[in-house]
Amino acid sequence: MVVTGTNSGIRRACAAFGARGDQLGLIAHGRVVLEGAVREAERAGAGQVISLKLEHSLGQ
Repeated sequence: MVVTGTNSGIRRACAAFGARGDQLGLIAHGRVVLEGAVREAERAGAGQVISLKLEHSLGQ
């Protein structure tokens, strides 16, 4: 499962999928929060967690 916007409070849902042993791809623009989401999913038992810090806004 790939989740974008991991920074937006969806971390607990990611951890729930991790608890099922799912493989997760987490994408967010904030490194610190993203790393926290990865740790939370790994602690929950995720099979594999891949993270990508990505700024996806178009900007002006």
